[in-house]
Amino acid sequence: MDEITRYSNLLKKIALRGDPLSTPEYINLMIENENKEKKPGFLERIKTFKDLLKKAELTKDVTDGGELAKKFKK
Repeated sequence: MDEITRYSNLLKKIALRGDPLSTPEYINLMIENENKEKKPGFLERIKTFKDLLKKAELTKDVTDGGELAKKFKK
């Protein structure tokens, strides 16, 4: 876990431009957009986005050294 966090932070430092939005933030925007537009099939797309959001939040937690990462350090 420490190695993943270290490499993630290194990649963020050397990136040519920073992340204006995190992946979970971007997915939330996609969900909001689907709710506003309500095009055919939007409920299924929202369900898919919510599944992706859970995975993105877990990934962000691990790479940022959050609670999940701390549990695995023990």
